[in-house]
Amino acid sequence: MRLPRALTLAASALAFAATSACAQRGDGMSVSRETFDGAEWIVARADMHRVRLRMLSAGGAIGSYRQAEDALRRRGERMLLATNGGLFDGGPIGLHVEDGRVVRALNLDTVPPAGQKPGNFYYLPNAVLYQDRAGNVAIRDARRMHGRESSVRDGTQSGPALLLDGAVHRVARPPNRGVAHRNRLAACVTGPRELVIVFARQPTTFPQLARFLAGLGCRDAVFLDANVPGIYVPGERIDVAPQSFAGILTLTVPSDDAARP
Repeated sequence: MRLPRALTLAASALAFAATSACAQRGDGMSVSRETFDGAEWIVARADMHRVRLRMLSAGGAIGSYRQAEDALRRRGERMLLATNGGLFDGGPIGLHVEDGRVVRALNLDTVPPAGQKPGNFYYLPNAVLYQDRAGNVAIRDARRMHGRESSVRDGTQSGPALLLDGAVHRVARPPNRGVAHRNRLAACVTGPRELVIVFARQPTTFPQLARFLAGLGCRDAVFLDANVPGIYVPGERIDVAPQSFAGILTLTVPSDDAARP
């Protein structure tokens, strides 16, 4: 499917509509603060051939981003970024893999179980964000991941899949405005090497989010959560105390690599 022309035109204007301040870090990740369509955005771009995606389960000794940072440091890793690891309802709703270990199985249900509120996860298709054992990163339609879970080193299933091969999810197509949640968190990829984490600090809709992600050069993107505390980027003064989550998405580098200029 081709990207709808209206979205393509809006996305192509992004370079003119956005202003940014980019921090070059030298550790495989850059962070920029941008404005687009009336909202402020935090954009983290990571070279995943240098950076590792690490999924962590919240609870026990890990109840905050700083505790996650301490736990990773004890493993010999330096945290570059931490944020909510996807949608949850008491625990992860969909696939959650940590270092090859499946914590929660792939969820291909089309409706929520009895007693669970319907939510963004069930705006199908949803998708799996993952890094494989070769270090490549991808976002795939969850239905295409059935039987391929063993290829995932770390990953999370969330939804909706805002972009898949450039095709825009129906909830993100104009004229659908959707609900302007307080903020939104999403991830997208520009290729097997680059992962982009995006956090909108002001109320935004799905169509706004999809336009912004397409303008970053992403063809595959997944929504992670809304009304979340934010992201934690050590040293960037983006330090938001989490309220509650079942999983944490982190980006890390080996401690010795992080120390290089």
